[in-house]
Amino acid sequence: MVSPIATHRITRGIVATEGGAATNIGKDCGKREFGVDFETLSRKFDSDIQARNNREILATFTFALESLKSEIRDLRESQFGADWLNRRIEALTHRGKGWPDSVVGRVNAMAQARSGRLIKARFASQEEIDISDIRLRRDNYSDLTDDDDQAFPRRVIEEAIGEIQGVAALYPENDVRKILIFELEKKLSAFERLDIDNMTQTELRDWARWTTSVEALLERARMALAAGRQLFARENLQQFVPVVDRSELAEFRSSLKQLP
Repeated sequence: MVSPIATHRITRGIVATEGGAATNIGKDCGKREFGVDFETLSRKFDSDIQARNNREILATFTFALESLKSEIRDLRESQFGADWLNRRIEALTHRGKGWPDSVVGRVNAMAQARSGRLIKARFASQEEIDISDIRLRRDNYSDLTDDDDQAFPRRVIEEAIGEIQGVAALYPENDVRKILIFELEKKLSAFERLDIDNMTQTELRDWARWTTSVEALLERARMALAAGRQLFARENLQQFVPVVDRSELAEFRSSLKQLP
């Protein structure tokens, strides 16, 4: 006669004979020999094993807490760290905080387009207009007359005059304040108050999953900081000079002087 002592999976169990020997048993045989309780025990065993594993993950994670808090503090408070970057981004992306409105508008458009390409518009030369006329009439508008000039734009040309580096620092997913304060610091603080031994299985599962995301969050913060330092390098933002209105140049140069 055998008695159930544990299960490995729902479809497979480990049983011990009266003599003490252990052997495997399948789901069908287990159910025939022990009834519905066999599957219940199997599921409970799997759940208990997962809970034990999650407790071990969380217990191990507690040893890294001080190191993690120290790294987050360094990322925030070091020279040109996250706190510095957050203030700079706030000013560069909101009107009336130090940067000309024209630059703020362009920067926000770049972030939305997820591109650092800097474009300057200019009026087309007469030669360019004539060439455009010939090409458009030949390829698309052969039936147009001179009275149809307004039918297609050709008077303004947009040229790429630069590439602003570090625009990725402005993407929502790279918000260093959100990553370091809300997704890491506040979660770490909440984790420290937990009693791992008395957590439910759902809590154990959710917190164990979160611990596995911590390094990825830190890496994203590091990359966002690197991009932000590129963005706020003086020579990088100096590329805006050709597109800044003359009335805003003094304000723009004043803001530039505050950058490394």
